[in-house]
Amino acid sequence: MDLQNNIISNKFTYMLKSILAFSVFYLLPLLGSTQIQYNRKLDQYTTAYAAVYDFHGAVLMAKKNEIIFQKAFGYANREWSVKNTTDTRFPIASLTKQFTAAAILQLAEQGKLSVDDRLSKFFPGYPKGDSVTIHMLLNHTSGIKEYSQVPGLFQLNYTNELSKDTIIKLFQKLPFSFSPGSFWGYSNTGYILLGYIIEQITGETYGDYIKKNIFQKAGMNNSGLFHQDAVTSKRAFGYTQTPAGIVTQMVVPFKLGFSDGGLFSTVEDLLNWNRALHSYNIIGKEYLSKMNQPNREEGGAGYGIFIDNMFDRKVRFHTGNIPGYSSVMLNYVEDDVTIIILANKETNLDFFPRGIAAIMFDKDVVIPYPHKPFQLASENLQLYAGKFETVFPFEVIEKQGKLFMNIGRDIELVAESKTKFYVAEPDVDIQLEYVFNGKNKIVRLFYIEGGVKTEAKLK
Repeated sequence: MDLQNNIISNKFTYMLKSILAFSVFYLLPLLGSTQIQYNRKLDQYTTAYAAVYDFHGAVLMAKKNEIIFQKAFGYANREWSVKNTTDTRFPIASLTKQFTAAAILQLAEQGKLSVDDRLSKFFPGYPKGDSVTIHMLLNHTSGIKEYSQVPGLFQLNYTNELSKDTIIKLFQKLPFSFSPGSFWGYSNTGYILLGYIIEQITGETYGDYIKKNIFQKAGMNNSGLFHQDAVTSKRAFGYTQTPAGIVTQMVVPFKLGFSDGGLFSTVEDLLNWNRALHSYNIIGKEYLSKMNQPNREEGGAGYGIFIDNMFDRKVRFHTGNIPGYSSVMLNYVEDDVTIIILANKETNLDFFPRGIAAIMFDKDVVIPYPHKPFQLASENLQLYAGKFETVFPFEVIEKQGKLFMNIGRDIELVAESKTKFYVAEPDVDIQLEYVFNGKNKIVRLFYIEGGVKTEAKLK
């Protein structure tokens, strides 16, 4: 019997070794080739996009928190021809809000505040302060007006910026956009107030608290609070395209918007943040669930992030824009795919991450290319008119010898052939491709956004 057991045991060991050998020599190379394939496609797409749309910045794509692709483009400093790297530090603008939200939730976990606390607890005499809660500030339902919508509110002197007390007094003069809790409207104002609440409770500056309680826990060694007059190594200088050409953005009121848009980081540090946050190393499961709860059933603002559906997948994301800089960070929840893009030339980042995500989801993507206008006879333009629908309805109309795509506003369409049109607005990657029958009737229309081709229904 012992001999028989030994024979069976030896056969099992041999089978196990054979399976492991097969995995090493056949399956692992297959997995490696898949990653190489994604890397090649992402490199082709991002390189083409950067060339066509003059993108300057850094890109990172990760799956299950493992980096699949990262690359830098353009210049961190154009004056000295210093190139961007994946270690370049960029102001992240409104991506800051998720850090502010996490800090508030840490304090809630510790019992130092509640998200149901009223604003009046921290700022006595604030208008409607008894009706506004921290929860409302976090998910943009407070009704407190966005300060940037009030022209001339701040007459900033960048060498001597306004004090906290002065800013709060100015905020108290702002009208409410709606009754607290009755609707939602994006408000940087609310997030500045949250930053002041963090400072009030902890007795620390916002920057010091975030550094000790978030950056250090997440291993974010290349991140911090941006100070306009500080020397920051590996910093990207910001630039903006104007009709007169590229201009540098030398002054930005970071001290005003410290907790709504004042942090800087790198693409890899932001991946570390995503890892730490969703591993419950920053806040626990209960409070992370609160952070990820949208303010509307169909999706909307959580705490410092937005929740939506793209490619029929749940995605958590936020964008950021300040003079000279743009940013976006997305996490596709079920696939655990993270896309981070930081730019030091102000740009529209609605389209770039869409193409990157489509590649990761094995969709065909049209590689960006320079468009060249094609002259169409004006009497034929009516052939292209019609009502269509993709994930949203739109109409193509002819006006005064030109074609326009109406999606709430008229966007001019420029022909590049008899069947293809593109939008010529800066940093907008939208195209239409027609298919006609022998009688010049539209039989199919393809809507292409960020390189992703979708067939539109004819209405």
